[in-house]
Amino acid sequence: MAIHKQPFQSDGIMFQFQGDYEKLDFENLINVNVGIFCDKYGNLIFKDKYVSEELKKDYITLREILVKNKGIYSRFNKEKGKVELVFKDETTSKPFTLSDILNSAQIWRKFLSSGSLWWIGGLEFDHSSCANVPSPNSTSDKKVLWSVDKYLMDVLKITQCSSINLENINSYLFDEKTGEPRWWDVQNLEIVLPPTDVYKVMILNAKLAFSAYNCFDPILFRLYDVTTNTELARTAVIQANPGKLAHPIILSYFGPIPTRKSTSRFSSIATSYENAPVSCEEDCGCDDIACSSVDPTCTTNITRSKKIYTSGSHLIKVQFRVFSFHMNLYERIFGLEYTNNGNTEYLTTSTLDCVIFNTSPSSRYTRMQGSIELNNETEKTITFNQPLESNNYCINLTPNYNINCWYSNKLTTGFTIKCEYPFKGFIDWSIIAQNT
Repeated sequence: MAIHKQPFQSDGIMFQFQGDYEKLDFENLINVNVGIFCDKYGNLIFKDKYVSEELKKDYITLREILVKNKGIYSRFNKEKGKVELVFKDETTSKPFTLSDILNSAQIWRKFLSSGSLWWIGGLEFDHSSCANVPSPNSTSDKKVLWSVDKYLMDVLKITQCSSINLENINSYLFDEKTGEPRWWDVQNLEIVLPPTDVYKVMILNAKLAFSAYNCFDPILFRLYDVTTNTELARTAVIQANPGKLAHPIILSYFGPIPTRKSTSRFSSIATSYENAPVSCEEDCGCDDIACSSVDPTCTTNITRSKKIYTSGSHLIKVQFRVFSFHMNLYERIFGLEYTNNGNTEYLTTSTLDCVIFNTSPSSRYTRMQGSIELNNETEKTITFNQPLESNNYCINLTPNYNINCWYSNKLTTGFTIKCEYPFKGFIDWSIIAQNT
């Protein structure tokens, strides 16, 4: 890129430079006020007043900008020695390459087309039944909305007009013991999956009735497996203008069910993680939302209890994380408003649904096909690559010549094709297993 000592404009972009331009390169942009450049790797890099003064960086790359939320960009894979496309949007928690996406799609499509539906479950929750603030448009004290910040105020025992010190703020932004960012449960929005094995995959979808306005700082949502301490999916919500943002937040996960890793969260009497029951503390319910499963104390005399689930179950929660505190309790709420002929209705329902598929070898190979050549033979044996669970399957035979052929000796490992006379040609075969 040519460097000009005077500001110049190209395609609507203003470039400005001050200082000795002969000493300028992409790794030393101290004297650049505003500009767009390429480094030696071909990465597009930017610098302006925001980057230098607010972010305290010499420059920021296009990849850094896109990877924060959504975008398509390229990166150099050192292990493979090539440049690859990378994709990310609000449905993924990390960037994925095109090969990752295509390979996963092919694998799971085969599982879903040949596997069997194993379990389906769902939860629909009306936040107005557990609301902690009245609607700003309501003339009564009826609580119809659930406020993120009212919830945090109750946990920290902060009144709306009180001053907030940094210590209190950090106590809900970060875990005091680990220093890790703190996640909070969306009240009563959780689902328990039955015990599964390694051959199960699931589709998990959550739709949250979330509204926000004047929220320039992000709020994160995630699907979280409490049983295995595994984040399944996350998305971020942020506004570019002070208007009202009112649409469902969608979290989706498609893949294997996480495996259990440790026994630390369970009773010492459990002999193994597989045999240990899932135990979690129950919040205090709608009467007092200050009692959450992550809050060490309750502000009332309500006694917390423990939910015990069947051994091997998975407890899936919807959680959120904030980066700042909002004194206006109506800026981040669970509840969508709909105005019709001057009447405001509140659509406050969130859903959490899960479908689990069976991908075990016995169901994975429910459909097989092939072609066998006969050279003046009257029979041929077909052997499966993977034995079936039973011999309860259907067989279809199609020769490339008009002769009578049939099957015999049907086993879980294969079957025999027989012809009415010595045959020279091909016979196409296919089977469909009838799963029990």
